Amino acid sequence: MHGGLIEEMKACDKEPVNIYRTLKKIQAGMFRTGFNLWEIFRNLDPERKCYVTSHKFLTVLNGPLKNLIGLSDEEIIQVSDLFKTSDGQIAYEQFCHLIHDYRPPPSKLDLVQDDPNSVNKSLTRNEERVLYNTLMYIATTVTKRKLVLKPFFQDYEMIKKHSGLVTKTTFYKVLDFMGVKISKFAIDILVKRYERDDYTIKYNAFLSELDEVFQFLEANNYVDSSGRLWDPTKIPLYEKPPPGSGDQCGLRQVYLPSWINKSKVDPKEVINIILKFKQHICRNKIRIRDFFKEFDTKDTGRVDVHDFVMGLRWLSYGRVDPVNLFLNAKEIDIIMDLYADPIYPDRKLWKVLEEDLEGGKFLDNGNGKLLYFSF
Repeated sequence: MHGGLIEEMKACDKEPVNIYRTLKKIQAGMFRTGFNLWEIFRNLDPERKCYVTSHKFLTVLNGPLKNLIGLSDEEIIQVSDLFKTSDGQIAYEQFCHLIHDYRPPPSKLDLVQDDPNSVNKSLTRNEERVLYNTLMYIATTVTKRKLVLKPFFQDYEMIKKHSGLVTKTTFYKVLDFMGVKISKFAIDILVKRYERDDYTIKYNAFLSELDEVFQFLEANNYVDSSGRLWDPTKIPLYEKPPPGSGDQCGLRQVYLPSWINKSKVDPKEVINIILKFKQHICRNKIRIRDFFKEFDTKDTGRVDVHDFVMGLRWLSYGRVDPVNLFLNAKEIDIIMDLYADPIYPDRKLWKVLEEDLEGGKFLDNGNGKLLYFSF
């Protein structure tokens, strides 16, 4: 089984590179694409010294070949280190001879072919995150329908049985049959991860990493009462009321923590802080959501403490008025306490702050709580 996927998910650290597998990948890539490394490096070495600088060698492997073959930065560096001489140059003649001229004996011919479990690791951090979330989603979808995937791929295997290769069209059809509904961006990342060339997909590598996800979910008890796996990436951290729920106008009471008991603050002082904010945003034509929405990608109306403080800090700068909004430590503590989430105190309700500052007014009901009149 191809290992390392769960470790990548936990620590974002790459597994140790197998240099022999990397050389096989380059050799197979040269055979598929028709590139001739001899010609490329000889053009960089007009004096035919059989050596090039490390910079030129890395430039060749980091060019179009990197994406065509699917090399990671770590693999490229290890290949350059393998052929580096004592003076820091690269013996490209040995490298090209190994890639183009070496032919193993017939008994070992299969060893030089593509490893059906190898994957392309030249993904960005964002692409890796999307890949892991997609595999989680596929794993839970498959268990809900109780499907065994390998026979579907084996029916359409190319070249010979047990080759581990199917066409991209077949790969798309199997995903559709599984009921997997994912975006085009996620599909493109799956293809980038498991493609052998522009035409075929290594489904064995896909199934191997999917099996790792199965084992990870089962080992960490991501199983509901019926025995089905559930996707940890889809767990709602916060309850979000549906749009249009509740009264939209009139007098309503908003739950606030017991900030009066904690800090012994006069409610009028809180109202003065809110009025100070309202005057500042009116003078400077500020929209509150511009400072918090980037921290709340799922639109829950909540952000953590650090993001809330960061938003307040940027909000306090004057855009039109040259005078910035000044808040002392006590006023910041009052705001932090006032807009704390009653269920998750470490989160702050920035959308409630937006409603309070951009519309409506506060009334004191005499019981230590504030009434907000929206209009």
